[in-house]
Amino acid sequence: MSRRKSTLAAGDDDGVVRLYDVRAIGKIGEYKTPDQEVVRSLAFSRSGRLLFVAYKTNTIMLWDVLTEKQVTKLPDEHKKSVTSLGID
Repeated sequence: MSRRKSTLAAGDDDGVVRLYDVRAIGKIGEYKTPDQEVVRSLAFSRSGRLLFVAYKTNTIMLWDVLTEKQVTKLPDEHKKSVTSLGID
């Protein structure tokens, strides 16, 4: 859930992250990796503009919520799946 409490992000085993507007009760975005990696954890940035997504393959990607585009892929420095993300 974003800090503004208006956007919910949900990830799945199909590798798709879906964004929902909880006020309008509708889907507003969708992010899919080419490899359909299993989603393990999600975290919004403080502004709510960026979404961090951890995948089973030890990958962490950063997505732009407004453009629905991948911003960057963080280096694969984890030996096992990332199961939790936290934003300070």
